[in-house]
Amino acid sequence: MRSFALLIQTLVGEWRLEEQQTANEKEHNTAQKQLADYEMIFDLIGEMTRMRTETEVITTIFDLFSMLYAPRYQVYIGVQTGRVHMMKTEPASFLVDADMQQQLLHVREQATWTDSGNGFILRVTYDDEDLGVLLIDDFAFADYREQYFNLALMLVRVCGLAIKNARTYEQLQTTLHELQGTLAELSIAKDAAETANRAKSTFLANMSHEIRTPLNAIIGMTDLLGETSLNAEQHDFVQTISAGGQALLSIISNVLDLSKIEAGKIELEARPFELRSCVEEVLDLVVLKAEERQLNVAYLLDDTVPATLVGDVTRIRQILFNLVNNAVKFTEAGEVIVRGHAISEPGPDPLYTIKIDVQDTGIGIPPDLRDRLFQPFSQIDASTTRRYGGTGLGLVISQRFAEMMGGTIAVESTPNQGSTFHVTFRARQADSTKPAPGIGDVAYLAQRRLLIGSSYASNRQILAQYAAQRGMQTAFADSWSALLQMLQQQPAVDIAVLDIHTLDSSHSEYLNQLRQISTQQNIPMVLFLPMQLHTAMINQLNEQNMRLLHRPIKQHVLFNALQTLLRNATSEHTPLLAAADATPQAEQFAPALRILIAEDNLFNQKVTVRLLERMGYTADLAVDGQEVLDRLQEQTYDVILMDVQMPRLDGLEATRSIRAGHQMQHRPYIIGLTAGALQGDRERCLEAGMDDYVTKPVRLETLADAIGRVNQGTI
Repeated sequence: MRSFALLIQTLVGEWRLEEQQTANEKEHNTAQKQLADYEMIFDLIGEMTRMRTETEVITTIFDLFSMLYAPRYQVYIGVQTGRVHMMKTEPASFLVDADMQQQLLHVREQATWTDSGNGFILRVTYDDEDLGVLLIDDFAFADYREQYFNLALMLVRVCGLAIKNARTYEQLQTTLHELQGTLAELSIAKDAAETANRAKSTFLANMSHEIRTPLNAIIGMTDLLGETSLNAEQHDFVQTISAGGQALLSIISNVLDLSKIEAGKIELEARPFELRSCVEEVLDLVVLKAEERQLNVAYLLDDTVPATLVGDVTRIRQILFNLVNNAVKFTEAGEVIVRGHAISEPGPDPLYTIKIDVQDTGIGIPPDLRDRLFQPFSQIDASTTRRYGGTGLGLVISQRFAEMMGGTIAVESTPNQGSTFHVTFRARQADSTKPAPGIGDVAYLAQRRLLIGSSYASNRQILAQYAAQRGMQTAFADSWSALLQMLQQQPAVDIAVLDIHTLDSSHSEYLNQLRQISTQQNIPMVLFLPMQLHTAMINQLNEQNMRLLHRPIKQHVLFNALQTLLRNATSEHTPLLAAADATPQAEQFAPALRILIAEDNLFNQKVTVRLLERMGYTADLAVDGQEVLDRLQEQTYDVILMDVQMPRLDGLEATRSIRAGHQMQHRPYIIGLTAGALQGDRERCLEAGMDDYVTKPVRLETLADAIGRVNQGTI
């Protein structure tokens, strides 16, 4: 019995142990299943925040609620900018009538139980932005009502973030597609613009050549004709033709410049230049027009401006010419004054901001019309265009050039009183030991007593500043009567500088009085006269102690004259025309050279031959590049003036053949002649092997400069 009881006890223990193990395994399996469910829930939640569309987010949230609550139906209504933009139900056949939709959309609580108590309504938000509303209804729950509710609140927050992300992604996708479409359209437009730009460049190059070629003949032959024996009427006709040709050339050049600027094909040069010389060259171009209107034209650069700068002197000269020429054009009486100073910029390089003011006493500009100044093909009004002419391109081009050089152009103006244009640009001081022009012997002029006579306060100021730089003592006369009185009462004056440009028809009498005073009291005099009076007065003022100069007043020319008169170095009569004002003659150019002209246009052949004859040269002719090569087989030439566009063989190909086939000891100096003036023309000439480049219309001075550089070549 005892053994049986032990057996029964053992069997019961084993059964209980087996039951416990079974229960443990069941509980373990249940726990594992629950853990797997939770892991799947967490995975779905994590995946939901990475969904790409709002529909995917809602599908996932429906799956989550189905797993957790097993509801009979679910509804989602999405809103955006106050409007319903999406509705989704589960099952899909479940109908949401208008009343239910309005009831759901008007729920203001974050979450609330449904009327049946078997579900809840959840507002989907993100950062207080209403995204939609969720209805989860008709599910069974027992003792876990609050836990279900809190879990739903947690899930709907994740749902709000996921929907916001999905909408943002969709918006980005839409924007991306729009941008891709825009880029495609821009690419097509860019290709079309580049094609049109190439066509425009080709058209401009062709038009430039076709127009400049006859202009070269017109302007060149007109200049040559103007220096022959003509009567007054014929001379007037020639001047009119020349002025018309120059005006047409200026218009063509402006249009080409504007086209090159807009195409971004302007490259600035960086070469040493003297700003003072640049300003003087500009004033020389307008002084005759100014004298016709009896305008005073002068300039003053103060001591802050370095003697030599590095920059694009051609563009700077173009800017200044546009401003000064406009000032003269729109000024009926008074004066045009150019003033300049420089501001040194901090840093290791000697960099300066140069500011130049062009001031006039002209018609002025109304404030409400100044915005038209820098618009292409625009002037103040139609009457201005009719009266003064012009295309309205000069200021636009000048402004663009100034901006390319790190500066700008501004204007101040008062109607009927005048205008002042302020132009700035940046430039580096040149590494040069060359002295500033006109320095001369400063000690020799120091303490000399200088009488300044001019009716213009600006000229008196300019002359006084020049004199102060040399340590001279100054006295002033602002009228003819005051001048005579000071000369007669103060014979101790060492020298006088007199601005005589405002003399009337009785100027001969006044000048005779000056000559008598100069002779009797031994007072040397420098007289500034307008061009039209200069020639007539040379014979009357052929005195050793008087010097006649052209306006505008140039500092170095003035002080050369002062020192020459004061030293009285020669016993012969001093030439009355300052050396700096003299026109180069034939003997001043390079020595005799063997020159070949390659030009197919008969008129341009004549012009080039005549220009060379003016410089003392003779030349042979070739009508195309092939003839150039044939002539070089027969003899050698020092210089070839090579037209770029010629039949059979053009100038570029001919130059390449010459460079490829000639030994260095017989290498001719090739100067390209072209009517093209676009970006790349000069580069193509130089790449082909040409040594220099001259743009048509060819002027005497330009051709002389090019031939003058021949000696620097490798002849």
